[in-house]
Amino acid sequence: TTRLGKDVVDFEDVSYNTPDSQVILDDLTWRLGPGDRVGLIGANGVGKTTLVRLLTGQLQAASGRIKIGKTVKFATLSQDVHELDSHANERIFDLIKREKTTFVVGKKEVGTGQLLEQLGFDQQQLQTPIKDLSGGQRRRLQLLRLLFQEPNVLILDEPTNDLDTDMLAAIEDLLDSWPGTLIVVSHDRHFLDAVCTHISDIDFVKMNQYSGNYTFWYESSQLALKQRSDQNKKADEKRKDLQDFIARFSANVAKSRQATARKKMLEKLNVDEIEPSSRK
Repeated sequence: TTRLGKDVVDFEDVSYNTPDSQVILDDLTWRLGPGDRVGLIGANGVGKTTLVRLLTGQLQAASGRIKIGKTVKFATLSQDVHELDSHANERIFDLIKREKTTFVVGKKEVGTGQLLEQLGFDQQQLQTPIKDLSGGQRRRLQLLRLLFQEPNVLILDEPTNDLDTDMLAAIEDLLDSWPGTLIVVSHDRHFLDAVCTHISDIDFVKMNQYSGNYTFWYESSQLALKQRSDQNKKADEKRKDLQDFIARFSANVAKSRQATARKKMLEKLNVDEIEPSSRK
């Protein structure tokens, strides 16, 4: 088994400025451990893409330290559906056969055909040339090819584009059994709820990190805002509100990874650790 150490990614006081000195990220601290499923959220233009490029070495920080685990192997699903254009005249079957025949998911080895079927490619579609694929089919094929590279850190940039509900559910199930670290840049709250164990919120050149999925982040932020305004409310009453909130969310965790992450979080969480987001 490949060991990534305690931290897969460790950003310490990292800042990044544009060439014209606009501050994009300032004194950012960000740590990811093996198996973390992180939703990277924030309004358009706040620096999510910049953060990913710093992570993969495409950009250099203005200051601070970025440490990547020695055995980390990145793979990135970009929004560019034209990445497959160089294979335009090949059939799906020929492309995949050349790359992989079996694939390890968790501790189980499965055949490529099984994965293709899970992602919605039947026998007839396997004979389709790449140039004739829809946007959604291209996205699914791109994801499959990335998994064939056997990365241990997978970065998904708006992965739900062009995908219908059934395919989203299939990808959610596939990712739940995939053992690596996942970073998802997305505005799709339902997908973030389904796959994430943590949320990293970029807001006004800073980052706040939360345990739990998107809805947990949102509602815990609202609770923190309410508790901050309840100046006269006693600490034990606030603690009771927090316990009720946690109990409600704990009962609704379906995915095994989320359940494990949530259990660890609940053992340590207290009122003061929940911070409201300044973003609307």
